[in-house]
Amino acid sequence: MESLRRDIGLVLESERRRFQTVAEAATDSNTACQQPKRSVLTSSERGRAFRARWKQYETTLQRQVDELRRQVADLEARESIWHSIRLQRRHDTHGSLVKLVHKYYTMFQDSTNAMALEDRRGRLSSALLKIHRLQEEFLDRVMDPDVVAGDLVGPRAIMEQWHQYSKSHAQFSGKITRITVSGPEENPMVLLQATATGIITTTTFRMLFPGVLATQRHDLIDKFLHQRVSYDISIRYLFADDGRICAELVEIGFLHGLLRITGRIQDAAALMDASAISSYSTVRASRALAP
Repeated sequence: MESLRRDIGLVLESERRRFQTVAEAATDSNTACQQPKRSVLTSSERGRAFRARWKQYETTLQRQVDELRRQVADLEARESIWHSIRLQRRHDTHGSLVKLVHKYYTMFQDSTNAMALEDRRGRLSSALLKIHRLQEEFLDRVMDPDVVAGDLVGPRAIMEQWHQYSKSHAQFSGKITRITVSGPEENPMVLLQATATGIITTTTFRMLFPGVLATQRHDLIDKFLHQRVSYDISIRYLFADDGRICAELVEIGFLHGLLRITGRIQDAAALMDASAISSYSTVRASRALAP
């Protein structure tokens, strides 16, 4: 019995090994069948394959270039639109620079005339003193500390000129006729054109034309005294990088204004020769007569 069991075990082991050998052979055969045979391409086939790949590359590249061009065109259009908006906001008749210049002129034109009237009466009210302080604060905010106006430097010197002109005429007033903007966005210039009117008094001769009193030119005094005069004014404003006024170029048509009174160029020229007005249309206080 024991010998029979041993023989059966040997037979079973032999069959197991044979089955394993057949299975491994079948697996190797199946794997070999699954591997494709490498085919050798002809030169024509390789050429066609290369041209196909190159065509695909060109198509992809052209698509990318077209997309980049579209993006560039879109960015350029947006830049143009925003530049126009910025230019319009700053440079048109409703732009910030125009509003600043308009507010500056009207603030000083209206309130300075009232201050001059009160000052001549010798009783500057607390309300007008407050206006004076507001004017100083306004100039400090909108003007560069080293702003230049002809032969003057600084906001306080410019403010004093406003007071000088307001006190030099009776019923002094002004009216803006036009405001325009020119120049590039980064360096604009605002041109304000206005008309100032007033009545010539003895104070006018003392402050603006002191030479007439010094030489006792009564003939000129009689022709111009108590006459209403109108001056054409042009003021060019330049701006610093921070948007504040850095230069103020003033031109006041004194000669033409005086000429309209008598119609004689000799009279107007004689009055200008006796004036304390500089070539920058500023009043040279050193040449004016003391009250």
